[in-house]
Amino acid sequence: MAALLLTVVRGIEAVGKAGLDPETVRNVADTALAVLPVPGERQRRP
Repeated sequence: MAALLLTVVRGIEAVGKAGLDPETVRNVADTALAVLPVPGERQRRP
């Protein structure tokens, strides 16, 4: 999990430094956090 978070953060930093609109960078970060698994919740399998 830590490696995944580090990769996402580094990617967001890179695109931010490359000049991507700050609002877009913020939306990317929000999406990345929203799709993280929540501890204690089980995934339902079809």
